[in-house]
Amino acid sequence: EFLLKQFPQHAEADDARIARGKLKLIQGDGNGAIEIFKSVNPVSDRYPVALQYAGATYWAMYVDGKKKGDAGAAEHRKTAVELMQQSAAEFKKNTGAGQIAAQQETQLLLAEMHLEQDETAAALPLLQPLVDGLKSKQLTSLDRNSLRILVSALRAYSSENQPQQAVEVGQILLAAGDDIPVVNGVLIEFARIVRSNWKKTANELAAAEQSKEEGRINNAKLAEAAARESLIKVQTQISARKQIDLGGQVFLAETCQDLAQNFKVLGENDK
Repeated sequence: EFLLKQFPQHAEADDARIARGKLKLIQGDGNGAIEIFKSVNPVSDRYPVALQYAGATYWAMYVDGKKKGDAGAAEHRKTAVELMQQSAAEFKKNTGAGQIAAQQETQLLLAEMHLEQDETAAALPLLQPLVDGLKSKQLTSLDRNSLRILVSALRAYSSENQPQQAVEVGQILLAAGDDIPVVNGVLIEFARIVRSNWKKTANELAAAEQSKEEGRINNAKLAEAAARESLIKVQTQISARKQIDLGGQVFLAETCQDLAQNFKVLGENDK
């Protein structure tokens, strides 16, 4: 209150407004928080952060309303998306060094909003710079935001039929992701992508052998062998994890059967 009275037009006052909005959220007053967030000065460099908080609050109201079947949930979603898009636009105009994390949160949440509606083409441009940032680091563990980025990116790459990018993200999850259900569930989806890629190469090998074209056969054999080895590696790494649900265990077992049958066809029964 002191900051708001003494320095109403200064950045410190906008910090105070955002803090008051957060306190309203703690008290369960989402509408009151939104009103305060929207009161931040539009010319302030805190404005995009305030828009983000307002959008995130509308989004939380949408998610809660959707579960309850509220008629107004769709309108809350629309407003949330509009505010997050506005926040992203404001960040592009003026992003201070201390606001990079806030800008990334806007990008990530907006991408998650798009993915919730299966709008993967719109989500990918928002996620790609976040994924590139993680790739540039030596990750030994994943915090909540890193996990959100990788999970969203894997979904988007899978839907947009970009298997190579999905594999790269999946390898990061395998290397740095904890052995917990939320990570393992995504890794099973990753393994499905790798198995699907192997199946495609196996089908191409069968078609090549029927064509009797030596060059095509040799290329198909190399591609199938590489895809199979990749699947075996992923299968082995995921199978070592403990917290895999029943559906994931069944998938892993079926994949083992597929690989065993493939080795049998190749005459390598010992494998």
